[in-house]
Amino acid sequence: MFRLQIRDSRPFHYGYVEYSHKFSKSAIVGRANIGNISGDTQMLFETDFYQTFSNKSYLYANAGVSTGETIFPVAKGGLEYYFKPQKKFDFSLGGRYMHFETDNITLLTGQVAYNAGIYTFAYRPYYDISNELFSHVLSVQRVNEEKERLVRLELQYGNVPYLYLYNNFTQPLKAYRVGIQYQHRFGDSFFVRPIFLYEYEEYTQGEYRNKFNVQLIVTKRF
Repeated sequence: MFRLQIRDSRPFHYGYVEYSHKFSKSAIVGRANIGNISGDTQMLFETDFYQTFSNKSYLYANAGVSTGETIFPVAKGGLEYYFKPQKKFDFSLGGRYMHFETDNITLLTGQVAYNAGIYTFAYRPYYDISNELFSHVLSVQRVNEEKERLVRLELQYGNVPYLYLYNNFTQPLKAYRVGIQYQHRFGDSFFVRPIFLYEYEEYTQGEYRNKFNVQLIVTKRF
């Protein structure tokens, strides 16, 4: 599976291409990311690994290294364990670690999800240990498994930057975010997923501004 994402939210431009392969009880993903801020271009190379177990739980692991020190972390890693003790509920516990030249960021996270037929309602917190910052994410997702189609609405409030992945810009300022994404399959193996995000961001104490983020993910399965 190849996937290409282009993110345009000036002055930050970001894109990636990835390849994934599934085995009988595991899967591996290789990804090359590229980011550009104010003429500075850096790359991040990372790998995701998924291992399923007989009790329908699975482990997610991530590791990556970059060519720079500011746009992406110098090195990053993460682990999260997903389990399903009840038929309609899913849980997970995990963490993320990012090493920058001047700072290290450790995030604790997890998820509680309730499955009601084709709908999934979920809550996920993120806690930045070093800066003592919190973010809360509520989501509703509707999936049509036969057509491999989904619609997802996400609401977020807190301090940790959206996507929690790239730079070490964290400070005690809050943001309100709402995002929606839609996946549509064309033919048997071609997928298009547009993502729209609106953010009401506190850029200085008590002062807010509006931000829009548009992403497009194109996937080819073979």
